[in-house]
Amino acid sequence: MSQKKHLILCFKNFAWASKSLFLSLLITLGAAPLNSHQFSKTYIYHPHKNHNKNHTKTLLWECTKCDPFTECIFSWNARRPLVGQLSFKGSLLVDGTWSPLQKFATWALDEQRSFGFGKKKSKAYAQYVRFDVQKKHKATGLKFEVCAEDGAQLNCVNQLCAATSTDALFRKKNHFNKSSILLRDIELQSQHLLKHHRCPAFCSPTATMLLVRYLKRTLGKKNDIALDQGVVRFAEKVYDNGALHIYGNWLFNVAQAYHELDGKVNVRVERLNSFKDLYHYLHKGIPVPVSVRGEIASGTKPYTKGHFVLVIGWDNTTKEVVLIDSDHKKNEDTLRRCPLDSFLTAWARSRNLAYVAMIKS
Repeated sequence: MSQKKHLILCFKNFAWASKSLFLSLLITLGAAPLNSHQFSKTYIYHPHKNHNKNHTKTLLWECTKCDPFTECIFSWNARRPLVGQLSFKGSLLVDGTWSPLQKFATWALDEQRSFGFGKKKSKAYAQYVRFDVQKKHKATGLKFEVCAEDGAQLNCVNQLCAATSTDALFRKKNHFNKSSILLRDIELQSQHLLKHHRCPAFCSPTATMLLVRYLKRTLGKKNDIALDQGVVRFAEKVYDNGALHIYGNWLFNVAQAYHELDGKVNVRVERLNSFKDLYHYLHKGIPVPVSVRGEIASGTKPYTKGHFVLVIGWDNTTKEVVLIDSDHKKNEDTLRRCPLDSFLTAWARSRNLAYVAMIKS
């Protein structure tokens, strides 16, 4: 090899190594590679340990260096206050201007409420469980305010989350090739066998409670109540007494899951970028409740208004997702297998919405 060719080869190897090191550094620092085109990103805030939350009534998280986004879902992990309530407000930074701070939820010992539409005259406005940005605009910052009211204390607040996304960047990825995995000994429950007059609306509480009970056993704790009774009790704890009057409010489901797990597991709402992200949690031994919409091969009917299932495994040989769908009439029939493409299509209609749990180290 000539000296000139040798020098060129050395330079190429150095450039490749430098690029790899740079990308690795970006990932280590929490920044996505510049060409990643991820449609969603989640920001997490832990109130400062030295912050004396017992003697203040307001906790404000402000982030002004976000990747541009068009939707934000705020969620929180906090034990229920013994007295009073926590009030949650949000605001987005759009075109250099903060939108009006809007209340979107309250959280008390025995009650929780969501609030209706914000003013659409603003470039960013609340829509019950999320904040949307007006078309042709993008947000680059967020504010999340928690107010302790009527004697409540902020020391019950452990974590605040903001799941941001840009719908125009969403892509459904049809292929996946990782080793098979199956989380075992997860209980099965049909929502239609529950003793409650609104049990057909219990898909989200059922999927979330199956997750909670599984994680409790993982943590070495016993479940103090029968599964069917536990789901009904959980559903009553997440019922939206405010604007929506539903059992499937995403924010209340994850907040109550944190409360039920005694603060040992953080649970938040996210829009995952791909099935690879979901598989990451399965690999860590954590089932994932996800929202699907429309037709799905493992379902009982087209879920035109959305539906929650619990993903518990992946079969790489048959290319099937293993999940629990509580809409089936018998407990033993809720364990289903769904071809990957059918699952991804139905999940994509809900823009890959998921409840993500992380056991505290």
